[in-house]
Amino acid sequence: MDYFAEMLKDDENMGKIRRKLLDEAAGERMAREARKQRGKVQVAKLQERERGKEVLEGVKVLKRSMFPFP
Repeated sequence: MDYFAEMLKDDENMGKIRRKLLDEAAGERMAREARKQRGKVQVAKLQERERGKEVLEGVKVLKRSMFPFP
């Protein structure tokens, strides 16, 4: 049996599908980058809070040393 099969989808339709797949991949990449950035910001914020706690603790110690009686 020898016969020609027609293409199921023409080139224009395949181009649309390819663009859609590329857009989806770009969207996933952007979402992944956004998650990474949020993680970095969250870590920076936690470090900033820790530094603030350390400063407050240092102030308390300094107050106690300057004014030993209540």
